[in-house]
Amino acid sequence: MRANLALLAFGGVVLAAQGAWAEAASPARGRELVQAHCAQCHAVGRADASPNPAAPALRNLHLFLDVDSLAGPLARGGLVGHPKTAPYAFSAGEAADVVADLRSLQTR
Repeated sequence: MRANLALLAFGGVVLAAQGAWAEAASPARGRELVQAHCAQCHAVGRADASPNPAAPALRNLHLFLDVDSLAGPLARGGLVGHPKTAPYAFSAGEAADVVADLRSLQTR
């Protein structure tokens, strides 16, 4: 009986860990979202120039704001509705993916 309970508990821990892993932010998914929603104005790579000279390169955002704090505003549409851009709110998971991509681009 104890062995069965231990196996059941172990299985629950494994399933919970797999669920958490599956929900981890993905820089690759974030890259796709950034390409689709940001690249028309912002430089989205490590060395490209912004199509709109007034739009900062996303790789430099960490120089003037905390990139990790962007997930909430992105999910509420607070940063995506620029004056010449249609408002768009990312889901919480998408916002986490975008932040993961931005983290991966940061310059030193």
